[in-house]
Parts: sequence; structure tokens; C-alpha cells
Amino acid sequence: MVAAFRATLEEVVEDDLLLVVADAAHPGLENHILAVSDVLDEIGAAEKDMLTVYNKSDAASAGHMRALQTRRPNAAVISARTEDGLDGLLAAIDPSLADQRKRVLLRIPQSEAGMAARVHRDGRVFAETYKGDSIVMDAEIDSVLEAQLAWFVT
Repeated sequence: MVAAFRATLEEVVEDDLLLVVADAAHPGLENHILAVSDVLDEIGAAEKDMLTVYNKSDAASAGHMRALQTRRPNAAVISARTEDGLDGLLAAIDPSLADQRKRVLLRIPQSEAGMAARVHRDGRVFAETYKGDSIVMDAEIDSVLEAQLAWFVT
């Protein structure tokens, strides 16, 4: 399996944070997590920052979920189907990536409102006002988005 996905997996080595999403209701859950760990070790990504995410919490018993959280207290518990726990997942991810973002003041022409929408989608907006034909944003963005918005950083 690793050979078939080697090109995709090799990109994992460059990632800042790996989310190991596991089916909390599956009886082979621990074996799946161990298999992921083995593959990450094989491709040289075992030392990357990782966050275990237990999905399908709605399909597992409360006792089973408590046991999983006892084994991995830093794991995020979610249900993609019901959207339970997604805020907790985002809160768990945020500190891992915060040091790679920068707070900037942006002045984006309203004609480029799509860029402002990207800031909302991919960054964190602290304040937004309109001055003349510009959208002025106090935001936190990563270096990739900062490079794309370089003309608008004040």
C-alpha cells in the first residue's frame, strides 16, 4: 500500500501538523492507528506534530469514548455527521499553527472582494471596516496568503 501512495505520502513530510483521523466506532481502531504510525515512520514523518481525531463519536458508546480519551487525552473527538466537536477540533489545531501566522493590516480594494473573502476563509479577522473604496482588515494570516496579498499589506 505504501508504494502505491508514496508520492502523496512524501508530501506529508513537509506538512506542519498531521491529523490522524480514526473511526472511533471501528473495532480495529487501535490497529488502524498503529498502521498509520508504522507508515509515517517508514516515510520519515514519525516525528511530525500529530493530532489524533476520533471521528464517529455519535456511533460509539459513551463508555468507549471515555476509554479512548483516557488513552489519548489530547485527542479531538468529533462527529463529522452531526458536526459535534468541530469547534474543539479547530481549537486543538489553532495553537499548533499559530506560530506560523502573522498579524497584518490589509487595505483591499472592494473590486478585489474575493481576496477579502479568502482572508475570512483562510485566516482570522479581528476587525474589518470600509474606507472609501477599500476594505480595511486587521487579520492574522499565514505566509502563503501573506505573499498572495503582498500588494494589500499596509
